[in-house]
Amino acid sequence: MNNRKQRREFLKQGVTAGAALAIGGIGLSGCSKSSLESKTTTDSDIDFSRIAYCCINCDECPLYKATLDNDKQAKKKIAEQWGDSKKPNFKLEEFYCYGCKDERSKGTPGQGCTVRKCAIKKGFATCAQCGDFEDCDNKLWRDFPQIRDGVHNMKAKLGIT
Repeated sequence: MNNRKQRREFLKQGVTAGAALAIGGIGLSGCSKSSLESKTTTDSDIDFSRIAYCCINCDECPLYKATLDNDKQAKKKIAEQWGDSKKPNFKLEEFYCYGCKDERSKGTPGQGCTVRKCAIKKGFATCAQCGDFEDCDNKLWRDFPQIRDGVHNMKAKLGIT
């Protein structure tokens, strides 16, 4: 039930944003970075479908790109960079990501992400929307402070303090 409600809300926001763009006559080719920065960003201005719960932008993630391109060499390189010496029997075919919000990712290791589970439970598109984020002591934030910084950047973009 919760997934259906979230999906409906997401679709409603997407249709609203699309209609606003169409009515306002703003074409993607006519947008410039400065014109986009001059307006206040709201939740409805952002397509959260490819923004992970931890605020990583899927389109900028090398593993996401390598998965979509089925680039085994890139995945191997990423696996070596992100590797875990505790998993010597790591299988490259098990190393992929379609984004933590994509249906194709069901059953993958990322689906067990505690950040993902928490955001879903609280009904947030990202951790940036959570009022308890500053006190959150999730292992992800401790192990990867740059990801925590990404959440802070998203909060600033959304005007959330």
